[in-house]
Amino acid sequence: MRDQVDQTPGLLPDLEELCRIHDIGLDLIDRSHDLDDLLDRVLDEYQTRLGDMRPDTLDGEPDDETEAKKLRALVMFASQAAALKEKAVAAEERRRVERLALVMRTLSVLSHKINNPLTTLIGRSQMLRSSAGDPAVVKASEAIEESSKRIASYIKELSAVVREGREESLDRLLDTERPEVECKRG
Repeated sequence: MRDQVDQTPGLLPDLEELCRIHDIGLDLIDRSHDLDDLLDRVLDEYQTRLGDMRPDTLDGEPDDETEAKKLRALVMFASQAAALKEKAVAAEERRRVERLALVMRTLSVLSHKINNPLTTLIGRSQMLRSSAGDPAVVKASEAIEESSKRIASYIKELSAVVREGREESLDRLLDTERPEVECKRG
C-alpha cells in the first residue's frame, strides 16, 4: 500500500481533502430538513460535473491531475447522493411507522369504546333469549347476538391487520437504519 502512495505523489492530500469535504457533506445531510431538495441539488451538481469531464476520463485512468480531481469529486457527489437517498428512504419509513402508530392508538381506543357496548349487547341478548318464551323474541335476540359478535370480529381482524402492518414497518425501518459511513483517515 505504501508503494502505491509513493507512486502517486500529491494524491493523499487530495484524498484527505475529499474526505473532509465528504464529512462536511454528510453533516449537512444530517442537519437538512428537506432531503429531496438537497438530493436534487447534489444530483444537479453531479450532472454538471459529469458534463464538464472529458469522455475519455470515464473510460480508464485519467491522464492528468485536473481530470483525476474531477473524477474523485464526481465519485464524492455520487456517494453523497446515495447517502441522501438512504436517509430519505429511512425518514419516509419513520413517518410511515409514526402514522401507523397513531392509527394503532386510535384503533385501540375505538376498539375499547365499541367492544364494551357490544359485550353488553351480547350478554343482554343471551339473557333475553334464555328468559323469553316467544319464538320471535328468541330469534331477534339471536340476531342481535350474531350481529354483535360479527362487529366484534371485524374490530379484531382490523386490529390484527394494522398490528401486522406495524410490525412489517418496524422491521423495514430497522433494516434501513444503519450507522453512517465516514471516511477513515490514517
